[in-house]
Amino acid sequence: MPIAKKIASVFLIGIFGVPMLSMLASPTVAQQKVCTVSDDGFAKARAAFAGMADVLRNPRCLNCHGGVDPFTAGKKHEGGLYDVIRDKGGDFLMETFDQCQLCHGDFPGWRVAPMSMSFVGKDNVELCKLIKRNSNSGIGLIDHLRSDRPPFIEVGFKGTRGLNEAGRNMVDNYQPDPIRGVTQGQLIQMANDWLAGLGTNGSSGDIITGDATSDCGCVQHHYAFEVHSEATINTDVVHLESGFGSMPRIPIKFDKDGAFHSDKTPLTQTGAAHAVDCTAQSASQLTISTKGNVVGGKPIDPWNPNEPKPNDRINVTATGETTKATASAQCPKAGSISISSPGPTSKSFTIELDAVVGARSKPTPSLPGVQGAGGSTWIKLIQID
Repeated sequence: MPIAKKIASVFLIGIFGVPMLSMLASPTVAQQKVCTVSDDGFAKARAAFAGMADVLRNPRCLNCHGGVDPFTAGKKHEGGLYDVIRDKGGDFLMETFDQCQLCHGDFPGWRVAPMSMSFVGKDNVELCKLIKRNSNSGIGLIDHLRSDRPPFIEVGFKGTRGLNEAGRNMVDNYQPDPIRGVTQGQLIQMANDWLAGLGTNGSSGDIITGDATSDCGCVQHHYAFEVHSEATINTDVVHLESGFGSMPRIPIKFDKDGAFHSDKTPLTQTGAAHAVDCTAQSASQLTISTKGNVVGGKPIDPWNPNEPKPNDRINVTATGETTKATASAQCPKAGSISISSPGPTSKSFTIELDAVVGARSKPTPSLPGVQGAGGSTWIKLIQID
């Protein structure tokens, strides 16, 4: 084989197919879980939560959730200032709220919510995150809205504030002031629509509790696989470098129940080489498409409830197709030659990695079995917005 053709053919040995086969998971570099809400689901969830937020900002809800503070001077409590009763260690005692019965005696157990549950001054995203943090599950949230005990929500919709005769006499021109324009049943339906948009199933591992400190389901997020790849051959005779140059991204779209896909993403792989007094160049046009899903991590020891739960996993099937691949070589003493691949080639491969932002696949040798070969290929999961 002429030296020029031999050098050019080296490029066609591993164009696209070899570098990205059978990637396995490696240790992660971040712990922000992937938010699997689809675009359509998020739009529905956002609209439903906007209706919920309007109710949460009603004076009857704010009355207990941060709008009135009976234990701080000047905080709008018409009944005046009350003492915080603490134990010897300085901890808050429930007897503090016994004082409330002087005026709110028509509602045994009347109290204000802790400041961590304040709705005052919060936009929809902040309220969404607050509800996530303080709900034990989607089902728990619905049960709370339907049958709160004591029945604060029910009394809020009635607008009585639980005031007994003494309390009513302290309010000028007292009249019940109910939540208007929406019923408790409609609020529950809004919450159900919100949860349905998020794709939650109400289990203990649903999106409400699965990552309660994140803004998943409150802010829309999108992700991509970032491809890192390079291939080298270094011998006494040949030096070759090939790769994608930059780090191309393959955007993914979540569909439903943790499933996702990507459209065909075009990539370009280029390379250069020299051997003795010869030089060579290569270029290949290819596409990658992916599909897969996010699944829960399986316990290492299911009989040990204290065993830390592994991260959720992303299972990916990726299909790559080389649509065009060419290589050329020039040797001053042996002439020049150009060759190309026989036609489109397609390969599928599998990837598994942790379902957290920054997770990377295990580097895979780019040209295994080739003398003097080096370089590797791996992907990284990134958040793009």
